[in-house]
Amino acid sequence: FVSGFSDALLDAVANGDVELALLPLPERMDPSLDMLHLLEDDYQIVINDQHPLAVLQSVSMSDLAGCQWAGSSKQEFARVQLERAFALEAIPLPNLVLEANNLPALLLAVSRMPLVSMVNSHAVSAESLPANVVMLPISSEQIRCPIGMVWRRGYISSIALRAKALLQAAARA
Repeated sequence: FVSGFSDALLDAVANGDVELALLPLPERMDPSLDMLHLLEDDYQIVINDQHPLAVLQSVSMSDLAGCQWAGSSKQEFARVQLERAFALEAIPLPNLVLEANNLPALLLAVSRMPLVSMVNSHAVSAESLPANVVMLPISSEQIRCPIGMVWRRGYISSIALRAKALLQAAARA
């Protein structure tokens, strides 16, 4: 099992380093890969409890305008979705001041600085966050997070087929 952001996982599947990936599904995908949509997830922002937005129950895109962000690489699905949502709502793109290549680094940055970041709600549980970090829902129809599986077209091992069946059953439950 390998953990990573969606862009790194897609590259790993395409390169044959990973056989099956569970991740947010991109709008466009390498034609050498197959995918199966499992469920729709929500994005939430993560901030430390001293951030001015921490008093809100949920945040709108306009609440997020002007905030300083900790984010993933420019190609990663969550960042693409975030920038797309800002553009669709005619709000200036987020001010990204820290870029990280893994979720623990993003959460650490948010816990120690007045930064905003975004995670899909199934990626992390509130109990696993640093004690001073809170998650808030984003009230926007512009951000969507389809979750699914991706694998290389052609051969897939019996172990990966079993994992695929288990993930499909879990998504239905």
